Order: sequence, then structure tokens, then C-alpha cells
Amino acid sequence: MIKTYILCNKDKEPRRFQSVQNQIKKFNLSETLDIEYFNYIWGDEITQEIRKKYCKSDKSMMLPPNYRSMKKKPLTNGEISLFLNYIECLKKIRKEYSV
Repeated sequence: MIKTYILCNKDKEPRRFQSVQNQIKKFNLSETLDIEYFNYIWGDEITQEIRKKYCKSDKSMMLPPNYRSMKKKPLTNGEISLFLNYIECLKKIRKEYSV
């Protein structure tokens, strides 16, 4: 079995959750994958304090092809939460599967 994490909150994204469930069933993925849904923080939980802590500069956003400025088009709460969910999921994997 391959441990697989899916970033999804079934309460906040019921249609997406159901779609993922349907795909897992359709392709018989539950036979080969050990699936765990992971949710640390969602876009509607992003506060000004979180923005101040994690959105300090736009150096990486200024790279091609985006050339995006935090002043002209700041990160959305969804983009911030996606990043934080990835980071926390990686921390969880590191903690639980370290050798």
C-alpha cells in the first residue's frame, strides 16, 4: 500500500470530496493506496496575522512567467492556505515516517 495524502476538507468542499471519492472507486485505487485526507487550514481561516507572518515579500512572485506583485495582485486566502496545507502535510510525513 502506498500512503497518499489528499488535501481536502469534506465539510467545506463536499463536491470536491465526492468527486475524489468517485475517482478512487472508479479506478479501484483503495486497493493500492492508503488514502488519508489532510486539512490544516482553509482559505476562510486566513487572518491578517497569518498574512503578515507568511506574506512578507514578493521576490518569488516576480519570476517569469508570472511577474506578479503583492501590491497589484496579492495572494488570495486560498493560495496562502494551499501553501500552508502543503507545508503542514510535509511536516506530518517527516514526523511520522522519519528513519
